[in-house]
Amino acid sequence: MGREDGPAGTGGGREIRRRADGRTEGLRGRLSAVTDGRRGASEVLGFVLLFSLIVTSTGLVFTAGFDSLERTQNDRQNENAETAFLRIATRFQQLGENGAPLRAGDLSVAPAGLDIGREVDLTVTVHLPSGDEARTVRVGSLSYELDDTAVAYESNAVFRRDGDGVAVLSPPPMACDPDRTIVSLTALNATGSTSIAGESVTVIGRHEDTSLWFPFDRTGAGSADRATGLSLDVDSANGDGWTRYFERAPGWDDPDGDGVYTCDTDRVFVRRVNVTTRLV
Repeated sequence: MGREDGPAGTGGGREIRRRADGRTEGLRGRLSAVTDGRRGASEVLGFVLLFSLIVTSTGLVFTAGFDSLERTQNDRQNENAETAFLRIATRFQQLGENGAPLRAGDLSVAPAGLDIGREVDLTVTVHLPSGDEARTVRVGSLSYELDDTAVAYESNAVFRRDGDGVAVLSPPPMACDPDRTIVSLTALNATGSTSIAGESVTVIGRHEDTSLWFPFDRTGAGSADRATGLSLDVDSANGDGWTRYFERAPGWDDPDGDGVYTCDTDRVFVRRVNVTTRLV
């Protein structure tokens, strides 16, 4: 009996080992499949993250480049506006000085806009022994604005505002001379549209009339040589620019520190030039 049981027992053990080995191989296969699946998912996730990073970086570079290009274009547009306003100031001054009937200037304003008629008031006071004489003239303005930059024409002066700062591009014709001072005020009277936007805008100025406000008389109390000086007070959105001009121009002084500037002179002449202005 012992010799018969030996072979049979050995065969049973082998069968058990084969079954165990089969289960082990199956488990290894399943583990390998799970591992391969996780590795594949990780590779897909890595590709998605890499692709997203590339797309995001490209978008940021494109946005930064577009903003830089837009700023460059706006800077060039603002410079063109400066040049055009200086040219307009020269031509409008000719209306009063040379009696020219008509002057025009072209201006490319897109994507900005052009406005005419904003309130700008200049108060002139002539100092006389018999008592001061004052008059307020609404001169109006011609203005261009793009982003935080604005260029404005006000009574033959041209200002540029960038944020809170104002620069004087062209001074007004108001030089203080101790012997004789002439103040010329150019008032814009708008007709038609007061605001316009387009690729190109033409500003047309037509000389309406020129009047001499002071002196009142050739001789006597209201004559030019009876004046001892004059003062100017400006009410404008570009008041800082006017103040900068008066502070730097020879002869003008603000004795009371109230923003009213005075010129001491022996003779005074104040004239007003009315210009009918149209945008087309």
